[in-house]
Amino acid sequence: MTLKILYDYQIFEQEFGGISNSFAKHIENSRNSQDIEIKLPIHRHKNIHLKEVGFNANSQNNFGAKAVKKIIGKKRYNKYIRNINQNLIKEDLKEQNFDIFRPTYYDPYFLDFIADKPFVIDLYDMTHEIFPEFFSLKDDVCVNKKILAKRATKIITVSQNTKRDLVQLLDIKAEKIEVIYPGNIFEGINIDNISDAKIEKQLPQNYILFVGNRSSYKNFYFFITAIQRTLLGDDNLKLVCVGPRFNKAEVKFIENLNLAQKIIHVEVLGKNDLAIVYKKAKVFAFPSLYEGFGLPTIEAFSCSCPVVASNTSSIPEVAENAAIYFDPKNYDSIKSAVEKVLYNNDLRLELISNGLKRLPLFSWEENARKTVNLYKNLLANRDCQT
Repeated sequence: MTLKILYDYQIFEQEFGGISNSFAKHIENSRNSQDIEIKLPIHRHKNIHLKEVGFNANSQNNFGAKAVKKIIGKKRYNKYIRNINQNLIKEDLKEQNFDIFRPTYYDPYFLDFIADKPFVIDLYDMTHEIFPEFFSLKDDVCVNKKILAKRATKIITVSQNTKRDLVQLLDIKAEKIEVIYPGNIFEGINIDNISDAKIEKQLPQNYILFVGNRSSYKNFYFFITAIQRTLLGDDNLKLVCVGPRFNKAEVKFIENLNLAQKIIHVEVLGKNDLAIVYKKAKVFAFPSLYEGFGLPTIEAFSCSCPVVASNTSSIPEVAENAAIYFDPKNYDSIKSAVEKVLYNNDLRLELISNGLKRLPLFSWEENARKTVNLYKNLLANRDCQT
């Protein structure tokens, strides 16, 4: 029996990101299964991860996007595309020609159209609930997430830590939640053979690496303050940041710490570039206050980059003995951990070895296998109850 799985458009509105990448990789691996038929009705998208796995929207090439955007403006254009994509999903929901629905984010628009079909929701973290001070009062993620968590037939999450948070903070029964680890974006890439003169030219000889968003709970300001003396005390050492370009507030903060010549932004244009940046780093630092999983840790493992990280949330679960941990709100703890790995080559090699040993736990093939099993069990149990 072939299972028909219907996905929606929501997370693919973003150009790139960890969640949309996870969905794209899962769709790619599920399409390779003879037991699964994937349907993802999207009129148009700009998500690079979907493009990487060979998914093209229904009218990707002849939509006249630039002309329409110029006429109505970017904000109205994005809303216009969202409405088209949502209407496509609603039509499929009304037709009921699917077995399981997979919403890709927390908008509950579909609840009036799904009838009695089961749906499986992915809940990656509880950041909004644990750190409400970092989000707008107009942000409806918490409300919508709780509605969908209560109504969902099954919940998939990415770590035991997040499962515990869901049980505690949303009062969800533990048996409703399945933990399925995500895979590694560099899976299948031969890291040792990757080189690119353009990206390598931008990289200093010795550097600490910071990857991703730098706002709020990512703890970037506290982190660079903690390693200020380390950077200023080593003429050959710099901090490389991969992610959004520095905004004015960040530039000012960095200047006030006298680190303008020590902290540089490197623009990464794809997986190969990112792999090179990880591979050449002396240490990857992950000072986040909270993570549902923490994909950059396994990215670093796969590129033989030693890791120092916060001793919070899911990070120790994912990294175990392949990282040196610090208290993310203690300056001395951060500085000590970073320097311990920077200047101890034997420790660096040990961490690299331990990281590589953990990688088999994080496989997209295994992720797809466990998800397909979840689908089958869900429908089998449903049939038994009817």
